[in-house]
Amino acid sequence: MEKINLSKKILRTLIKTVFFYLSINKRMIIQGTIILILPDLLSGSRTHITKPGTSGYFNQSIVVGPKRRRLDLLDSEEQEDAIEKLRQENKELQNKLVQDRADTIEKLRQENKELQDKLAKKQEDKIEKLRQENKQLHDKLDKELELTIENLMKENKRLENKLANLSTFKTKEIEFRLSEEETVEDHIKYVELTRDTSTLGQNDNTSSHQKCVPVRDFLLTHLPPCYQDVEMLNLIKSLADISVKIEGKDVDDKRKQFSDFAAQATMLDSKPIDTKTVPKFRNSDVKSASLMKPGSSSTSIDSQMDVNTSDIISSSHLLGSGKVDDVFIRTEADYGPCPCHRQCQEWGEIRVLTSAQLMYDDDDAKHFVCTFFYDDDDKRMDQQKSARGDRIVLRDLKKDVCMFLCMTCDVGLVRTLEGMLDKFEQSWENAFDKYANTVTWENERLTVIVSHPYGLRKHISLGKSWNPNVESSEKRIEYDNPTFNGSSGAFVLIPDFDVSDDV
Repeated sequence: MEKINLSKKILRTLIKTVFFYLSINKRMIIQGTIILILPDLLSGSRTHITKPGTSGYFNQSIVVGPKRRRLDLLDSEEQEDAIEKLRQENKELQNKLVQDRADTIEKLRQENKELQDKLAKKQEDKIEKLRQENKQLHDKLDKELELTIENLMKENKRLENKLANLSTFKTKEIEFRLSEEETVEDHIKYVELTRDTSTLGQNDNTSSHQKCVPVRDFLLTHLPPCYQDVEMLNLIKSLADISVKIEGKDVDDKRKQFSDFAAQATMLDSKPIDTKTVPKFRNSDVKSASLMKPGSSSTSIDSQMDVNTSDIISSSHLLGSGKVDDVFIRTEADYGPCPCHRQCQEWGEIRVLTSAQLMYDDDDAKHFVCTFFYDDDDKRMDQQKSARGDRIVLRDLKKDVCMFLCMTCDVGLVRTLEGMLDKFEQSWENAFDKYANTVTWENERLTVIVSHPYGLRKHISLGKSWNPNVESSEKRIEYDNPTFNGSSGAFVLIPDFDVSDDV
């Protein structure tokens, strides 16, 4: 009996210990064995601990109540299965995480691309808008610039007309500068100039309408009131552009025999003469656009040359003036080699119209030099161009007309003169349109001469024409323009725009 009580006491103590450990880990290891404590352990029934296949207390197994539960050890295979399961779960989680990350990255890339495309589209739209605005501004600026230029041109024209109307005529003295390159003959010419003519166009014989003005100083106010228009000024200036200085040196004495003009020349001095007589011709080969009658059915062409014979003397140094009549560009393929020693592939011929008293024959023509664009003493060396005479094309002493050719390798000069000839013809047409129905030439009888007095810079001489000499068998016209030594051969411009007029 005492043993039974002792056993119960020991069992209670053991149960308390088991419950203590169960309250902590729910599992307990006793002597290497996992013991599962059942709920009916508290029932007070008979219990014992035993191990499978053995008997006895505590060291064998534990039995609680009527139901018996055995606590078996988890074998290594179950542990491996659990570990493998955890690994699979971990791998699945990792794969899911990687897939989620890849999806997130792809989504971000798509969003980034959409944003870039949207930004690029906005930039293109903005650039296109700026281009359109820039184009509109350019168009507006061009239009405003055109209007500004047009207004400036109108204002400039108005100021020119106002200046011309306010200006007063003042005759200037000829300034002649003796340079190191000028010859003794040029110096003698200067002495004669200062001795005989202190001021061109101003002497006891000239009238109020007679003027001789340097081409650079010529203004609208120098013209009669009815001709004070831009069209007439442009016509005279365009004639001045194609007027040339003609100079001959070392000319032989056989010119003394050409005509009665030479005999008359020795009796004339170097002072300006009041009235000259100029032959007027029709149906000649001489071309002069300024005297062609626009609108006329006739193909005849008039030509007038100044016949101041005071400079045609027997000396070896001759001076005259002329007008460019036509220009030609020649090539070696069509006309053979260039006559000059340089054998140029291309060269030019300039046909000049002047007085027949200056030249005798082709040999004589080779001693003459034509000087172009001698308009101003201050820059004359920079502006001047020259060409040497080559041969005579036409010479008629009775009509006092001579056309001769000058040769030059300066093709640029030829093209420049060609443009000036076109400008002269266009200026004549513009003047015709202006004055054909507004001004009657018979009322004013204006005559204009452009020449190189004494071989100096270009001057414009104004005068009036007198009634034709009806007693003569040939048409002749008289005029009183101031002319000088060196004016012989100058072209006489008669601005008669009446197509029915026989002058």
